[in-house]
Amino acid sequence: MRIIAFILNVLLCTSLFAQQLDGPYTDPSYVFHGKQAVIRGKILHATAEELQQLSINYTTVNPTEPTQTPHTVKPQKDGTFEIRLLDKTPYRQIWFKFDKYAYTCLYSHEELTLTFDMEKLKKASVYLTGEGLSFAGKDGKLNQTMNDYIVYDKKHNSDFYKKIDEIEADQVNYLSKLDSLYKIQRRVDQDFLATVGGQFARFITSETDLQYMESKLLYFYRKGERLADLQDLLVPAYAVSNNSTAYFRWLQNYAIRFYQDPQKQRGDNKAALIALDSVLPQPYADLAKAMMDDKDLKEQNNIYGLVIPTMSTVWVKDYLQMQEQEIGDKLAKLEELKKRSTMPLGASTFGEPKMKTTFDASLYLNKYETAEDLLVNLKSQYKDQLVIIDIWGTWCAPCLAQMPYSKTLHEQVKKDSLDVKFVYLCTEGGSSEEKWTNKVLELQQPGTHIFVQQPIIDELFKMFNRSGYPTYVAIKPNGEIDTKAISWIHNVNVDKLKALMQ
Repeated sequence: MRIIAFILNVLLCTSLFAQQLDGPYTDPSYVFHGKQAVIRGKILHATAEELQQLSINYTTVNPTEPTQTPHTVKPQKDGTFEIRLLDKTPYRQIWFKFDKYAYTCLYSHEELTLTFDMEKLKKASVYLTGEGLSFAGKDGKLNQTMNDYIVYDKKHNSDFYKKIDEIEADQVNYLSKLDSLYKIQRRVDQDFLATVGGQFARFITSETDLQYMESKLLYFYRKGERLADLQDLLVPAYAVSNNSTAYFRWLQNYAIRFYQDPQKQRGDNKAALIALDSVLPQPYADLAKAMMDDKDLKEQNNIYGLVIPTMSTVWVKDYLQMQEQEIGDKLAKLEELKKRSTMPLGASTFGEPKMKTTFDASLYLNKYETAEDLLVNLKSQYKDQLVIIDIWGTWCAPCLAQMPYSKTLHEQVKKDSLDVKFVYLCTEGGSSEEKWTNKVLELQQPGTHIFVQQPIIDELFKMFNRSGYPTYVAIKPNGEIDTKAISWIHNVNVDKLKALMQ
């Protein structure tokens, strides 16, 4: 009997342990014992030349800001590649682009193997799932199911997001309309699960619930409504996905706005931490605190210094400690770049020279008193050349997200010997000379950089009939100013620049 009791006890403990691993990471009993996740790829029927030219890009979803990070990976000569995620994150969503042949959504937890068959993919590209792309390994079935679900959802509820956007937030019946739309969505979810089984139902229902609660949080935030209890707004999360990060971002924003000590100023990080810990249970509080951010590296480092000691959720704390180390390394590199950067004499036409870097960036403090004078100087300095102006801010997330594309474009222009200049006008509004310098060095963004007073930026916006960041303007070789040619720099290629030079 003792042996039987012992066996039953072991089985019970094993079952409970499995439930902890398989449960939502928002549950206090959740324990993440996973190792560093690995994604392996196999490319079949590709020539050596094709393998060399293949572009493989993927974007990881993060439980912190920035919520997405782009990466690239090159295949080996034998057609294989491997991605190892250094941090341990449960069921991490990854958006994966296999050149022009396939685009899919991955969930990485332990081990996943992707196989791409070039013979089939050349005949028809794959969106999410289809012939020529297969999933295998421990995470294989989950990935196949989730991509099948997204395809099914788009087919059976294609106008869902359009209908959500059409609801006016100030309507009295906003919540009832929202409930009606999500009732339809949940019915679609259940119809899909009826066809594939319920093994991964928790992931699908959670993703829908997270979207729903994000919409409610946004509604209450904009309406200025303070709820007596946040319990009804808490939903379980199983994957670190776009939906979960958006949910925790708005949970954080809402809790800080309505529950922080009113005598404390907005932006008081210590007061924000106290508010989140006082109104949210663990690990919701930790996941909300993890979203606290600042676009300046030094400020972000200070935030981590405050947040990490308050963490009790082990995997979130471990993740933040890795981010803190990464930021420390970046700050050290910035200091090194500053020491190596110099400004040659006689190089000042845009204003007070700040520095010239080893990565072909020249930094100036604007000396002109009007926007017109600044533009005239740019046109005269770069006469008969195409000038791409980027008006941005160090705190502007969309601006920063576009910088890598601008950097790549700059390198292509240099390679093709095109007469194109890139000028970055950074507003001093909400920033400082130090933050601007550090951000340029952090990005290693080549080009001409000018730190401009906010009134001058306001004049430029009025002149260009624009109002937001980033704003892109092209000054053509003939002197014509084109404010409509570029909406987003990621949509611009060398051919587009050549057309603007005509």
